[in-house]
Amino acid sequence: MLKSIFELAYIHRSFGNTFANIGAREPQPKASEAFTKFGDAHRQIDRYAVTLLQTVKPVNKKVCF
Repeated sequence: MLKSIFELAYIHRSFGNTFANIGAREPQPKASEAFTKFGDAHRQIDRYAVTLLQTVKPVNKKVCF
């Protein structure tokens, strides 16, 4: 399950980077802002997932010996 969370976090990071790149190149200001915010939100999801994994990993080692 932890591996799946890690892989999903990687996908969110990739989406975030892609949307941020689109936002940086978009000529319309409102669309640019929307893509940038959407990209930042996906990057934030990635950060939360990594924090979760860093928190759970030591607990998992203690439980599984």
